Amino acid sequence: MGLLNALRSAFIDDENIEEVLQAADEKAKQAHALALAGHVVSNQASKQLKDAADGIAAVRSKISTVQDVHDKMDAFFRIKDAVEVLEGWPHKGVSDEAAAAAFDEMFGAAAVFAESLPPPLNQYAQILKQVKVASFFQNMQGLGASRVGGNASTPTGRQMQKINEILERQGRGEY
Repeated sequence: MGLLNALRSAFIDDENIEEVLQAADEKAKQAHALALAGHVVSNQASKQLKDAADGIAAVRSKISTVQDVHDKMDAFFRIKDAVEVLEGWPHKGVSDEAAAAAFDEMFGAAAVFAESLPPPLNQYAQILKQVKVASFFQNMQGLGASRVGGNASTPTGRQMQKINEILERQGRGEY
């Protein structure tokens, strides 16, 4: 767990490095252009300025890869956190509402990984994202609690209550 938490904290600081590198790239190119135009520095210094600008541009081109790794690490930790919540449901104090939110979060985070799949499988990413955006499980949980599990006056509600009682007893080791 220590390594995972160290990785998480390393990826949480989300400075706007792209903007910094873009500004540095522009300044290095400007310095090179001014040096060439005004013959202010030697050819060697001018070449060094150009090399610096090219180096900054190369680093900028790698930012999308770094951002992709950041996004995947963030998604991994969101899934990990959701699983930890779900491990405590329903018998370890995790409410149905919290479990539904964890399911929404888990599906939303899975979308990040689904985007990397080849077509047409990557289209599932949109569905997974919409589960999170629409709070699908939270909404369904709300409907289920009000219409099914929480209503003992219907046959389905009574069955759901019996199932919940059995699950609770299993959780306590009575079965």
